[in-house]
Amino acid sequence: MAITRDDDVLGGEPRIEGTRIGVRPIVARVIDTSQSPVYVADQLDLALAEVFEAL
Repeated sequence: MAITRDDDVLGGEPRIEGTRIGVRPIVARVIDTSQSPVYVADQLDLALAEVFEAL
């Protein structure tokens, strides 16, 4: 698991490797909407460690 960038995926925005889930939406859900990292991981079908790495 890692954060990666690829100009062909999400316009080069950072994302969770192997997915099209960007770092910014994860951060927004946790910070802006006060959703717990556990909830975000469950909703996005990510490992909790991936959510924390994005944060």
